[in-house]
Amino acid sequence: MTPHTIASVYRDVVHQWSTQYAGRRSIIAVDGDSVDAVHAVATALGDAVTAAGYAVQHETITSVITAMGARADVAIPFRSDPVGADVLIVTGWGLLQVPARGLWDWTIWASTGIVRAPIRDVGAAQAFTQRDEPRSAANAIIDVSNPNTPFREWNDACAI
Repeated sequence: MTPHTIASVYRDVVHQWSTQYAGRRSIIAVDGDSVDAVHAVATALGDAVTAAGYAVQHETITSVITAMGARADVAIPFRSDPVGADVLIVTGWGLLQVPARGLWDWTIWASTGIVRAPIRDVGAAQAFTQRDEPRSAANAIIDVSNPNTPFREWNDACAI
């Protein structure tokens, strides 16, 4: 595996997203196995989206969400504002739960390979990852186990 610069990893992800959503306002959800990883990925992604010429807004959901709560509190207000940001990056725990997946145009799983506090207890994390398989649902998986050398994991049957 060739090491990539932090900027190039996120630039490539933004290119893939923008190819699919060019000209459309989008909500990108970032979930993952650690609060630190999720916020690091969302920050770097926001920088890359901005560098690509899009206006970005960030929203953090701090508790386990339900699809209806996220729809009312996050998705509807963003989609109802015709002059707002081009891209809303939402971070939080449970964004890739099955009931919530349809709210997001694009999804990223931030992986560290381990579950660390304070995001959730290990039992809840194992139940979520086994029941909902968030890695397999994500459009992109970014491994940030070493924050200085993030890399894109490809979501193929061999890797899951």
